[in-house]
Amino acid sequence: MRFHELKNSDIDKIIKIYKESPTRLEAQELIAKEMNTSLRTVRRWAKKLRIIEAPEAEQLILDAEKRELKGHRYIFTWAQSETPIHQDFFQNIKKYADHIDAEIGVIAGRYRNPDNIYARPEEGMWWADEVLNYLTLNRHNVHKYLSILADVEVIPTASTPMTGFEGFESEVSVIIGHPRVQMKVVPTLEGYRKKEIFTTGACTIPNYIKKKTGKKAEFHHTLGFVVVETDGEEFYMRHVTAQDDGSFIDLNTSVDGDITEGNFIDLYACGDKHFGEEDENMEMTSRYMISKLKPKYVRLDDIFNGHSVNPHEGNDPVKRFERHKDGELILDNELTLLCSNLSWYAVQDFKVVIPRCNHDIFLDRYVASQDWRKDIPNALSYMKCASLLLEGKAPKGLIPYFINLWYPDMIVLSDNESFRISGWEQSVHGHIGANGSRGSVIQFKRLSTKMITAHTHSPSRYDGVVTVGTNTLLRVGYNRGPSSWMHCDAIVHRNGKSQQLIYHNYKCTTLL
Repeated sequence: MRFHELKNSDIDKIIKIYKESPTRLEAQELIAKEMNTSLRTVRRWAKKLRIIEAPEAEQLILDAEKRELKGHRYIFTWAQSETPIHQDFFQNIKKYADHIDAEIGVIAGRYRNPDNIYARPEEGMWWADEVLNYLTLNRHNVHKYLSILADVEVIPTASTPMTGFEGFESEVSVIIGHPRVQMKVVPTLEGYRKKEIFTTGACTIPNYIKKKTGKKAEFHHTLGFVVVETDGEEFYMRHVTAQDDGSFIDLNTSVDGDITEGNFIDLYACGDKHFGEEDENMEMTSRYMISKLKPKYVRLDDIFNGHSVNPHEGNDPVKRFERHKDGELILDNELTLLCSNLSWYAVQDFKVVIPRCNHDIFLDRYVASQDWRKDIPNALSYMKCASLLLEGKAPKGLIPYFINLWYPDMIVLSDNESFRISGWEQSVHGHIGANGSRGSVIQFKRLSTKMITAHTHSPSRYDGVVTVGTNTLLRVGYNRGPSSWMHCDAIVHRNGKSQQLIYHNYKCTTLL
């Protein structure tokens, strides 16, 4: 209905509702419902009637800057100005928010795109009607250790949106509105809570300038959101990313128009194990989560710690003496410990995948460089291992050989071997990069495949590269000073999407 078609009784009703409603937005919603029109049309009428004094775009921003959030669970996503939302995805977000009793916060993103086919010059800046009830440009301190930086804008074409926020808000973790899905951990000293930085993903469709920067941003544009759960002194965060049709899976809950609870996990990837220095509580927590989520595959990284043959401790007599007192310098003892710790995984219903890892190589390097006469307690073990290598019985390495000797059904990978689960490469531990160089997450994200990596003990996510943390004790002697080590596992859903499970005090969610 056009403004000139309004009757005097309609105008009186509009003015009356505005005067009697607690907020302008509630008035607009009520008028839109009663007169079967859109919120945008109602705001145009209000401007013509001089009920709204500020221009529409300015008023939207003013309202968003005052938005408040209260609750114990939240869903945060990002919406681009002058861009339609993904309708099915946003409807699924609202259904899931109702299901888990979460508040929705849509961080308002502003981006001037000269190629924007959705622009309406006569209206100025606008956001989709569906998100107006949730739009925010305010800073929300939803927990004493977590701040939502909805008042800080990052250009959506930025390839590294987290850069510069490491010291922001001191030791408080932060969430930034951005269409890329990334996260990292900032190192902190002992006694401080680890500082996490998350970006959100978007609920609007891709809409970028038709140049290189725009096309790159379009490729990395991800339908997604961050789930935040507060739990007393703790809080938990994780990304949820959607398929093109707007459906998504969070933990063991699928949202595709309907909400379904079930077992949707193809892979559970554990943080580095380092049996002998594992955190026993974290090990039991991982096993509980595996039993709860029932994955088809479980991935184990750095299961052999190698303290009996560690080349980095060879010239440290004090450390060697400590190992000697604890009986940790006997190779056979460490191999027995490894075999024992793998026994639980060997009898479950899932398949075990083990990539080639840098700590595995300690044993091969020991045999290649050590003089057995200088390590008499391990002389016999040394001879057996040397024979295996010389006879060509361990083409993938000694630790892979022993694993398949004890547990033939476990899938053990070599450095150059590809093994994908639901589109995610599993053969890259993280220590070796391209052409034999030293591996890094930044290097891996430039490659042409999605992958799960480990090795750093510090969780991160850069677009299609998801890195788990560790299952070890968070201080093991050599990570001195500020540390970004965290207990973190990852899962891959059957829809080809991945999530990190970041644990605080052996808990990663209030929903399981």
